[in-house]
Amino acid sequence: MKPVKVLVIENDPAHIADAKEFFQSKPFAKVTYAKSLREAVPNMQSMNARDITLEGLKRYDLILSDIHFSLNPHCPEVSDEYQIGVGILFACSQFKIPCVLVTDKGHHNTSLEWIYQLLCGLKMDNIVDSYDGKKKWEDAWNKVLMEMVRMKFPEQAKAYGGFNPTGERFTSFIQGLEEKGIL
Repeated sequence: MKPVKVLVIENDPAHIADAKEFFQSKPFAKVTYAKSLREAVPNMQSMNARDITLEGLKRYDLILSDIHFSLNPHCPEVSDEYQIGVGILFACSQFKIPCVLVTDKGHHNTSLEWIYQLLCGLKMDNIVDSYDGKKKWEDAWNKVLMEMVRMKFPEQAKAYGGFNPTGERFTSFIQGLEEKGIL
């Protein structure tokens, strides 16, 4: 089976450690960790907003992204944290790359509520939140796999209906993709 190239964008060391622990049980996932937009897309020529291109994201099969992180933590002019994950999600949607936002804040958090409202309005369920300060990497993984099935195998996804990502039908579908070398 070919490895699945996964990008995890996360700037909190504790969350990175949790993600690394989670992905130890996913040997087929080749995971790259980035703490900023500059690390996520290292081939960008400029951090000027007009020049930022996210084409470099296309080298990944799946993306799990924090919402808040900086453009470049090593450059004082752009080291502040912004809600860049939202832009990553929409770029991934444009590029047909399955992506899920992962946050340790609940969806009633005032700084995030607009994101939930926007995603609900667009009928996008691409976010996993938490109320205990820990990120739910397993839930995010299951959700991004479901997104992959919807994007890359729409007929099969339709045939299965809204199957549960932790359920037996979904598991057997993913195993079938693995056996065929698709995943």
